[in-house]
Amino acid sequence: MRPGPLTEESELVRYLSQHFVEKLCSAAGLATELRSAMERVVFESTDPLDRLEAETFDELATRLLEPIRTTYADLQHRIDEIGDSIVQEEILRDGLQKMIRDRDALAKKVDSAKKEQQKLIPKGNEERVKLLATLETSCTTVQAQVESLRLSLRTIEDLNAAAAYLVGTAENTRFMSMHQKYAAARLTLEEWKAFRLRFTGDTAAALNAARTRAEYAMKIAVEGDPAVKIDTATTPLAQWPLKLLQAERDKLKAAVGIDAERKRKYDDAQRGIAGDELGLTRLDAQIAHARGAEARRAAHIELRRKLYLEVFEQLVNEEKVLSNLYEPLKNRLDGTDRRA
Repeated sequence: MRPGPLTEESELVRYLSQHFVEKLCSAAGLATELRSAMERVVFESTDPLDRLEAETFDELATRLLEPIRTTYADLQHRIDEIGDSIVQEEILRDGLQKMIRDRDALAKKVDSAKKEQQKLIPKGNEERVKLLATLETSCTTVQAQVESLRLSLRTIEDLNAAAAYLVGTAENTRFMSMHQKYAAARLTLEEWKAFRLRFTGDTAAALNAARTRAEYAMKIAVEGDPAVKIDTATTPLAQWPLKLLQAERDKLKAAVGIDAERKRKYDDAQRGIAGDELGLTRLDAQIAHARGAEARRAAHIELRRKLYLEVFEQLVNEEKVLSNLYEPLKNRLDGTDRRA
C-alpha cells in the first residue's frame, strides 16, 4: 500500500536510518551525537524571535546561562577562599597551647638573662641596677612602638600603591572587559560611564591623614613633644621619649662603674634581651589573635553555608532556563503552545 500524502503533523516525525540509530545508541553516540541531534531539534523548535541572534543551540544556551554560570563560578571561588580561611583558623586554634608554652619559655629565658646581666654590675649599686633594668625595659618598649609606627608608614605606602593600581590598571581592564561582554546592551558612551567603579571617598586625603598621624606619633615617641616638658624626677618613664630614655640609661651605666669589658658583655646581653622582649610582644599579639580563632572559624562556616545555599539557587535558576529553552519543543510535541 502506498503511503498517503504528508500532512502538517508529519513534520513532527523525522526518518532515522538503522545505521544512524545504531550510531546514536552506541556509548559515544549517547554522549555526543544523540545530544547534538536533540539540541538541534530544540533549536529548530525555538521561535526565531527568541533565538537572540544565536545560530546554534550551544550559542543560545551560553547566552542564556552565562550570567548564572558566572555567578556560580564566583560563588565557588569564594567558597574555596573561605575553606582556606577555615583551615588557617583551625591551625591557629590548634596551635594556641604551643604558643602559650613558647611564650612562657621565652619569658623565663628573659628573666634568666636579666639576672645574669645584673651580675655584670659591681656590688653596692642595687638601686641603680634596679633603675637601669627599668630603663632598659622602657627603651625596648618604646623601640617596639617606633618599629610598629614605621611598619604603619610602610603599609600606608603599600596601600597607596594598591589603590592606585585598582583605580588605574585593574579598573580599566575590568571596565573594558565589561563593555565588550555586554556590548549588545547598546548603551551610549555616556551611559557606560555609570558603570565605572570608584572608591566612595577621597583615598588620597585618608592616606595623607594616616601618614601624618603616624609620622607625628613616631616623632613624639623618639624626640618627645616640644610642648610637654619632661621632669626626669617626677614624670613616669612610660611618658619619656626614646632619646631621653637612652641618654639616661647610658648615663646610669657610666655611674654604676661598668668597665669596658663588662660594658661590652652587658650590651651584648641587652641586645639579646631586647630581641626576646620584642618576641614576647609579638607572641602576646599572636596569642590574642589565636584566642579568637574558633569564633572566626564558626563565622566562616556560617558564611560558607549561606554561599552553598546561593549555589543551589543558581542550579535551580539554570534548571529553569533550560526548562524554558526546551519548552517550545515540549509544546510542539504536546500539540499545544502554552505561550499562546
